[in-house]
Amino acid sequence: MPDERVIATTRELSKVASRFNEAVEEGPSGLEGFSDIEKAQFQAQLPRALDELKGAEKNPAVMSTPAHQLASLMQSMVAQNATGAEPLRTGQLEAKFDTDDWFGWAKTLWHMLKDAKNKFPWQDPPAQPEHVSQFGKTCSVALFSDWATGLYGAPLIANRIEQTPGTDIVMHLGDTYYSGTEGEFTDRFTKFWPKTPGALHRALNGNHEMYSGGRPYWAALQQKPFEQRSSCFAYENEDWVIVGLDTAYQEFDLYQKDGHDEAAWVISIVNSASEGDKKVVLFSHHQPFSLLDKQGPNLRSKLEEAILKPGKVFAWYWGHEHECVIYDRHPVWGIYGRCVGHAGMPEFRKIDLDPVDTPQFRRIAGKGDVPGALVLDGPNPYIHGEETKFTPHGYVQLRFDGPRLFETYLNPDGSELISNQELKP
Repeated sequence: MPDERVIATTRELSKVASRFNEAVEEGPSGLEGFSDIEKAQFQAQLPRALDELKGAEKNPAVMSTPAHQLASLMQSMVAQNATGAEPLRTGQLEAKFDTDDWFGWAKTLWHMLKDAKNKFPWQDPPAQPEHVSQFGKTCSVALFSDWATGLYGAPLIANRIEQTPGTDIVMHLGDTYYSGTEGEFTDRFTKFWPKTPGALHRALNGNHEMYSGGRPYWAALQQKPFEQRSSCFAYENEDWVIVGLDTAYQEFDLYQKDGHDEAAWVISIVNSASEGDKKVVLFSHHQPFSLLDKQGPNLRSKLEEAILKPGKVFAWYWGHEHECVIYDRHPVWGIYGRCVGHAGMPEFRKIDLDPVDTPQFRRIAGKGDVPGALVLDGPNPYIHGEETKFTPHGYVQLRFDGPRLFETYLNPDGSELISNQELKP
């Protein structure tokens, strides 16, 4: 089995991209190679991918990946087919890649990119929320996102969830790195997934799953412990409806094509819940708003007038950003917004505040209609030698207790940062 410590760095990918460019320029055309159009497209995309890689990588000894398809596919290809590896000071291994057939590997990368257009088949979820035994009057949810690196605090988070008694639902909000290939699902996702017998296991779709077309993600969902019929879902009990959205099949959006309409589905469910005096919690990979990253215009435009402005959504949890951010209640929508994408992918420290010695939440001001927030800051002890430059990892435990909802924010080792915080109507 490949070593999950192997990471693909920008400096190695720069060398690989240069050799690819030379090989394609000098290589055959037509059936044996690239058409003239493909050659131009490939050579145009390589420097863009490198720019994205350089922008995302803050430290060559620490795993990073941009939100860019070709760049992520290059990382997957090099990491999974490394011809050597050199130790990094953080404990990871830098993938080294060499070959006598640079043209052949360039074609492999191009076919990976083209093959990713062949997405897994979209499956509509049931029209109405389902009843499952795990989502009863009381329910404990282990919630984490952007976790599937197999590195840093991610394995420890899985172990702590396994060791926590009474967990009813285990939910990941998406992203398996680098591009959700079959090998990465085996080595960075399935290998470390929390083994919690009797729990309902659910995994949402992320943009990195879709960079390879999402087929390995879909294959994983068909197996135990998931046996998940769709990449989106809804469950209800006497007081609550929880809805998992797929915001990656149609990137940073809700899927709408060929008679499928994810936005209409969730709007219908939320309206029915509101009529029945049930509170609604949404879960997704992408964010509806942010103080630290780009906004989600498509999510907002499709849901704002129908369910957000009318105050029909109680809370929304998302990942994508590799941060933990507890937003104040939205001034217009009234929802509790939470970014919990801090379970596995390192995030370089962003906020302009003096460093602190221990993980803790710190206040930042809102902007426009995006409310102020508490941002998890402090050292990350799982990134050896670079602890103070990256923000902490962790996860969240939600507890539904009748009509009440409580949050507990935890470090990877299970120690609590915020305990039993109630979200009040």
